Amino acid sequence: MSASITLHIENLRIQAIIGILEQERHTPQPIEINAEITYTYTDTFLDYVGICNLITTSLHDNAYGLLEVALLDMAKILKTQYSNIQKLSLYIKKPTILESCVVGASITQDFT
Repeated sequence: MSASITLHIENLRIQAIIGILEQERHTPQPIEINAEITYTYTDTFLDYVGICNLITTSLHDNAYGLLEVALLDMAKILKTQYSNIQKLSLYIKKPTILESCVVGASITQDFT
């Protein structure tokens, strides 16, 4: 039996170098990631621990300048690693970069 299942990852917290401001290029800052990943479940499942590790490693290893580039890269990496992904939504937040608000960016890709 197959079904369309959505995996939710909320508030994955890591420290990473991401951004184009001078202080962002040298000092890791708190980053929060949310993900909604819809996939076809048959007898294989998405490994949420592996997905969290993949996202964390990508952000740590690449020191992205732009959130947009990070989102596009992570979407590509996740789809390559997990071919049964049908739809992917990622949201990266930088909760401490500005005192007055939380900034972030998101991407949604439909692979069907």
